[in-house]
Amino acid sequence: MKRDMDFIREIILAIEAHPESDAYDLELSFPGHSEDEVSYHCRLLFDAAMIDGKCIQAMGEPDEWMIRGLTWAGHEFLEASRDDSRWNKAKKIISEKTGSFSFEILKSILMDLMKGAISGG
Repeated sequence: MKRDMDFIREIILAIEAHPESDAYDLELSFPGHSEDEVSYHCRLLFDAAMIDGKCIQAMGEPDEWMIRGLTWAGHEFLEASRDDSRWNKAKKIISEKTGSFSFEILKSILMDLMKGAISGG
């Protein structure tokens, strides 16, 4: 399965919007995305230490994620990527320069764009 950075962003926005008092009760479903896609991308987010949660594995079924919330790293990435124009500009820069996405490069460009906005550049 291919990693979809737009979907990663969509998932972390949904997690942030979920009330913290309902920890582990978050049901993630997204129109146009299968349970397998959601599970795969939650695994990527977990592996990148962007979400706090548990994975429940059942044979023959997609992994089920019990998500508690975002980690510090997840919040940091979300703040850098929250603005649609900054997100789209970062994706455009990457696709024009390299043609493929690396999470670390995307994060770095988002942070640079954010710093530029603060300094007025």
